[in-house]
Amino acid sequence: MKHSTNINQIIIAAFAPLAMVLCSMISTAPTSATSYSYSITYNDGIISNMPANTSASSYDENVPISSQTPTRAGYTFLGWCNTLPTTTDGTDSCSGTTYSPGGNFVINQTTTANSLSLYTMWEKTIMTIATATYLQDVEECPSTLTTGQVYSLKDSRDEQSYNVAKLADGKCWLLDNLALDLTDSTVLSAMDSTNTNASDTTLGYLKNGGGTTSDQYATAKVANWTSSYSYSAPLVNMGYKETVPTDATSTAGGYKIGGYYNYCAASAGSYCYGNGTSSGTSSGNATESICPAGWRMPGGSRTIALTATPPTGEYQNLYTNHYTTYAAYRAALRLPLSGWFNNGSPSHQGSYGEGNFWSSTRALDSDMYYLGLDTSSIDPAKSLNRGYGLSVRCVLDSSVTHPTSATTMQSVTSSDLATLMPNDGDTTSLSDARDDQEYTIANINGAYWMTRNLAIGCNGSGDTYGDTVSSVSLTSSDSNVSDGWSTPTALLSAASSSTQTADYTDPRMQCSDTYGAWYNYAAASAGTITGSSNSSTTTYDICPAGWRLPTNDEFAGITSYTTAFAPVTGGYYSSGSISSQSKSKGYWWSASRNSSTKNYYLSGSSSSLSTGNGARYRGDYVRCIKTT
Repeated sequence: MKHSTNINQIIIAAFAPLAMVLCSMISTAPTSATSYSYSITYNDGIISNMPANTSASSYDENVPISSQTPTRAGYTFLGWCNTLPTTTDGTDSCSGTTYSPGGNFVINQTTTANSLSLYTMWEKTIMTIATATYLQDVEECPSTLTTGQVYSLKDSRDEQSYNVAKLADGKCWLLDNLALDLTDSTVLSAMDSTNTNASDTTLGYLKNGGGTTSDQYATAKVANWTSSYSYSAPLVNMGYKETVPTDATSTAGGYKIGGYYNYCAASAGSYCYGNGTSSGTSSGNATESICPAGWRMPGGSRTIALTATPPTGEYQNLYTNHYTTYAAYRAALRLPLSGWFNNGSPSHQGSYGEGNFWSSTRALDSDMYYLGLDTSSIDPAKSLNRGYGLSVRCVLDSSVTHPTSATTMQSVTSSDLATLMPNDGDTTSLSDARDDQEYTIANINGAYWMTRNLAIGCNGSGDTYGDTVSSVSLTSSDSNVSDGWSTPTALLSAASSSTQTADYTDPRMQCSDTYGAWYNYAAASAGTITGSSNSSTTTYDICPAGWRLPTNDEFAGITSYTTAFAPVTGGYYSSGSISSQSKSKGYWWSASRNSSTKNYYLSGSSSSLSTGNGARYRGDYVRCIKTT
């Protein structure tokens, strides 16, 4: 009988040698993976609530970043960076690799030692009236705030609460009269008040009683305020301290009305004499106030910065452009009829028939502008002697409002400028990315104008014309040119009608620290308008990208805006020297041709502006404009 072979026996016999090899390999394999050492350090230098540094070993490719999130008052943590971050407008950015709390550090398995240094990245939290606790902490009044929404903030000087809101002009306002409860020994500092005289410890503030009940007014007179015309000492009357009775026509009755301040007190002791200075001479507007730090008294006159029509003071602007009826204006600002302090007692104490609020703007040698209202009408630009005691309102200082991250003339947009400077006369400061020089910018008649003369290429150290000049390479990415062009290094040489061809075929300039540079028209037009005869209007110039030379029509439209334009009177350069007949004026090139050899310009003194025209070989100033 023939025996059959079992299939399992055949398989085992066939694979037995392979099984022996596999068993041999398993028995000789290592018992664990390679261990890699690593260290992670966490760096900040400001805060202490940091994760603990780690030094350890791991068999894994990924090791954990600490899940602990550092905290810093006034900032949001953005994560970690393996290089030192750079900071722009309060926000850190990383040029290396970023890591999040709880993330992983990938070990480099080509080496047995790995180290990682991490640096904190922060974003500054901009405090607004919606997020701050104290008035002194508010930094911006952003466009994202709802117009008219009321918030309550405290004054850190005395813990009193005030209603505040962003109004239709885009600015944040106090909606209660200032009621700072000053004592005889109170001295305000720059840390908590809009007062730069922080070192002057003599500026105490006298208070005239006021009683303990909310509607009681003082009858006793303060020393040096026996007459309504005494303004040589900072004086306050804390009359109706908390509320005013509701009058029949009021939509704003019952609000805090605070104290009455003569102008010396309202200006934090900085504007205390007949003409606002210790010498008794004429002076400008008040730059200090009793308002909380970061806030100021509103500019209130029809000529605060401009001679424009319609008027452009902040009180006036709110009325002219936003709240044009009595009821709307009074309700928006919550204006009580609180009277004023005159010769020892409030006027209209029986009927509460008027409300009066100081501005920062000088009207006459002895008068300041103020907002006045009665039971049926409003005048946003009245004027009154500084000895009277009026109420004080405060508005957030626009100089601390910077809602855009743009800091250069080249990066700022028209919408940025509209946010930064919504009203005629508003100003900001931007740098020219080509040489980092700083320029003031003003909203004038709906356009944005440089109010300092262009000085690109100037490296001077004084006001001697002929300061050294360096060449700056202009490109279409940073300048109003079509192709690359370099500013000239040669100074203006002698120029007259007989030598004009040579002088404005070769672009020339002349520098001075205070006045910027004179440019002949070949230089002003970035080398595009040259020769003894040229009938073109320039398209290109030496202005920053996005800016340009103004047209003659645009110059003609601002001849009533002398103060806002801020002219400097350096004359013009011709025939090898400053024009002797014109040192009392300044001259600025326009983009507009007048004839084949002349262009229009704006000329101006400290009191007037007008347009004219001149030969292109001469040296005039340049200011640039940006329109919407």
